[in-house]
Amino acid sequence: MMQLTKGLIPFWSEAFTDTERSNVALSVNRAVRRERVLTLDRPWEGNGGTYSCVIRDGDLYRMYYQTCILTADERIPQIHVCYAESRDGISWETPSLGLCEWNGSRENNIVLLGINDNFSMMLDENPACPPSERYKAVLEGGFSKDFPDGKPPYKLVLMTSPDGFHFSEPREISKGYPYDSQNTLHWDGYTGKYYCYFRDTLKKEFSPNAAWKDSPVRAIRVMESTDCVHWSDPVLLEYMGGEEYPMYTNCVMKYPFDNRYFIGFPTRYVERTEWNANFAQQAAPELRRKRYQMKPRLGLATTDCVFMSSFDGYRWHRFDEATMTAGPEGGFNWLYGDCYPASGALLETPSSVEGEPRELSLYVRTRSPKDETVTEIVRYTYRKDGFASYKATYRPQALTTKPFRLDSVNRLFMNFRTSARGYVYVTVLDEKGTPRDGYRSCEYFGDSLHREIVFDRPLSELAGQPIRLHFDMSDAELFSLELV
Repeated sequence: MMQLTKGLIPFWSEAFTDTERSNVALSVNRAVRRERVLTLDRPWEGNGGTYSCVIRDGDLYRMYYQTCILTADERIPQIHVCYAESRDGISWETPSLGLCEWNGSRENNIVLLGINDNFSMMLDENPACPPSERYKAVLEGGFSKDFPDGKPPYKLVLMTSPDGFHFSEPREISKGYPYDSQNTLHWDGYTGKYYCYFRDTLKKEFSPNAAWKDSPVRAIRVMESTDCVHWSDPVLLEYMGGEEYPMYTNCVMKYPFDNRYFIGFPTRYVERTEWNANFAQQAAPELRRKRYQMKPRLGLATTDCVFMSSFDGYRWHRFDEATMTAGPEGGFNWLYGDCYPASGALLETPSSVEGEPRELSLYVRTRSPKDETVTEIVRYTYRKDGFASYKATYRPQALTTKPFRLDSVNRLFMNFRTSARGYVYVTVLDEKGTPRDGYRSCEYFGDSLHREIVFDRPLSELAGQPIRLHFDMSDAELFSLELV
């Protein structure tokens, strides 16, 4: 039986739900596309780009984004890390840093010049972290100058910095895996450990549940450490029996409103087996055909993004329905390379509609709809806790939790919305499902991130007793609960 103390109960999985007593559907929610925040069209920003990461540093938001110059043979002679910053997460500036010389000038926002690939940054909140290592970056291989043949060894390296601009020499933390994706590093204050998530590629014989039978599975591994020096043996993530389809990135992070939870927005790689009439009718058919002729998978592959969550960082509930797609066809979308959210952190930003609650923002690399050689960074948003939810139809439906015990809790809040006709009633049940006297709420309706559920009797009387919560719903959506 669960023991629930104060904090968030998100409905991102069925972990809290008695599915045999419930008939309301749980489903993932789509991110909402907002405005373009950066256009990467300066000479050192090249004609291609992949990964970005965002961190919150006090009142300042920092973004680090890769730029690269692509050539016809798909080699990447130059990959740089550039910098932008913002006070609100909506308006971003790219200050001239004077750190790196490019084409005879230091008037640019380049932080690192000529890396190999797959850069990601974290701000270390470990109380024992030395100030000189407060910023930590992981990347594949190190710097391209160290690999003149263009083939870096299979290794993952760590660099540290006191200010996010001046970095130590790379230090190897893992070897023997591909690492050919954006790999992420996190500090977890609850366990007192660092977690590093990185790319692996599994052969077919190790992927019995693979959805795509004709290609290897791009998978995610995790390793842990107490000091960021000595690391455990990496293990594959578990998806509760889900399909082993290719996950191109992991985009794992801690949830800012209750960092007991890990969340992830991995990019899913989908490679169809042959050209057909649909490809020729989608956006940018000429570019797609050119890519196909260069290398078939570059024309046949598409990418989207899914949502997943975990309590321990190893076992994940992953929705197979996309939380983000390339959107309506037009310009140069629906190609391999769409839907790469920035790693690092979600940012809480002002609502796009004046007077409405603040939103959670993700930042996504995309191609300019007017020029295939120019990339853009676009903001996408979610409602607070709103990555997934239970959605009741107009015909009344019900949700019942698993039994649990309350510990030192006397207030209950609900993140929900209904139609004008819709409703939510909340009832406290005993362990067997019988309503407790004095614990049937009034009719709740509206749209609120934090509506208090009021009963005739105080919740504190139930401390230590096994109970369930039951929700009667019509034309309503339930995102999360909070115990206070």
